[in-house]
Order: sequence, then C-alpha cells, then structure tokens
Amino acid sequence: MAVPPRAEIPQFELPCTECGKKSLKSFIQLEMKDRLPCDHCGVSIKVADYYGQPELQALAVSLGYKGFIVGESKKRN
Repeated sequence: MAVPPRAEIPQFELPCTECGKKSLKSFIQLEMKDRLPCDHCGVSIKVADYYGQPELQALAVSLGYKGFIVGESKKRN
C-alpha cells in the first residue's frame, strides 16, 4: 500500500491548555502516543483529555479503518 503524501493525511486539532492554540496531529499520532507536544509552545498535552477511546474509534471509522481497536491507554480517568 502506497503512503499518501503528507498534505493528504488528515489532521485533527489538539488544543493546548497553556497557550490556547490548537496543534494539528494525525490519527496515528493521537492513537500511538499518550502525550504530544503543543506545536506552538511545546507543552506536553495529554491526548486522552481530548480524544478518548470513543472519539478515536469514531475517527478510525471515518477514515475507513475496519476492525481497528483503540489502545487501552486512551481510557479517560
């Protein structure tokens, strides 16, 4: 399977509580990492605060992934 050009990879907003700006992250970044840096100020953002299992599962379906199981680390506390 060919990898799509970066410009064609869907990006999803991840808000920063520190600077208030939104970073753009790919589905794979959101699913694979528990924390991601803000693109603007560098603060570490907890992904599960914005994208838990139900949200990531819905994104996976919208992207055409069938049978995709979101990791346990995305359960909200």
